[in-house]
Amino acid sequence: MPSWLPSAVLPHKHTPSPAGMRTIPCTAVDRFFANGLVPTLGLVINARLDTKILEESLSRLIEHKFPRAGARLAFRNGAYEFQIPETFDAKTPPAAFTVDDYDEAYNRAGRPQIPSSLTGSQPAIIPLPELDQFFRSKTCPKTEAEFLKPNVPLLHIHFTVFHDLTFIGATGSHMGFDLLGIAVLLGAWTRVINGDDFDAIPGMEWDAQPFAHYVPAPDSSLVTPIRTSLRGFFELGWLSQISFMGQFMLSNLLDPKAVGYVVRVPKAPFGCAAYIGPYPNADNA
Repeated sequence: MPSWLPSAVLPHKHTPSPAGMRTIPCTAVDRFFANGLVPTLGLVINARLDTKILEESLSRLIEHKFPRAGARLAFRNGAYEFQIPETFDAKTPPAAFTVDDYDEAYNRAGRPQIPSSLTGSQPAIIPLPELDQFFRSKTCPKTEAEFLKPNVPLLHIHFTVFHDLTFIGATGSHMGFDLLGIAVLLGAWTRVINGDDFDAIPGMEWDAQPFAHYVPAPDSSLVTPIRTSLRGFFELGWLSQISFMGQFMLSNLLDPKAVGYVVRVPKAPFGCAAYIGPYPNADNA
């Protein structure tokens, strides 16, 4: 049989679920919006932070509140799935953590200048400095295929620490995280760091079905009317959605070059700048 035929029509040897893993099939929505993307969300903190506290607090949060964030992406029996460890330990961590610690201040000849607006008190939108090296380690996956390797966590956190600044980069396959999802996780992480009541922090069960409201109920052709709040172009009518998507795809064809920007929205307890630009790898730029 020709090797170029889609995997969906080729026979697959049945592979049992790996021991110690809970499995969740990836939905069509996961696949459609992921499109092989590997986004990195970057934070610039105007202080030197203790990376041990950051790692321990996020690990605890994932283990007890967001176990799905500690999943592994796998392709088994002809389908993509999330494999969620039943228990996390040193050999099966909830996330991959890497640290670059510099015993000096950030400002030095040869380093990209951090605009003062990133540490000011006013909102700002500025061109993105070349900061990728501070948000992602050399071992951080850059493609979806790298996440499919055995026991590779879905989430990679990289810390770069200076006397006066801390960079935090959160990288993950878009199949597991979008910007809204990673924002929820980071918001909960902030609450843990602040010492909020851990039990009061909302989480997500490992077997949650966030897209269930888009699936028709049994013996019905209609989707359930109970759904999460629609945002962005999803809030538009069908014709407006089609028009929006058409213009979006046309603009990508006419102007395929993506230009990154940093958007700062001051927020207590510590200021940060969020990376909102193109996905920082050459394949997806």
